[in-house]
Amino acid sequence: MSRPEDSIEQLISSLDFSEERIIDASKEQPRLFIAASRYRVRKMRERIRAESYLKEIAASLSLKIRANLKA
Repeated sequence: MSRPEDSIEQLISSLDFSEERIIDASKEQPRLFIAASRYRVRKMRERIRAESYLKEIAASLSLKIRANLKA
């Protein structure tokens, strides 16, 4: 069974810190930041839509239950 520390060590050891790679990585950083920001916004919107849908279903069921209790 692998431990979380093992996977962290493996990830760190796989990083390439040569001087050329640092320069390339610093050039790529802004693009990755924008991509990550867009991903977070997309997921936030999906979560908000899902929460709104859940509230809509709950309200609809509540109205149906109240209507059945009155009948």
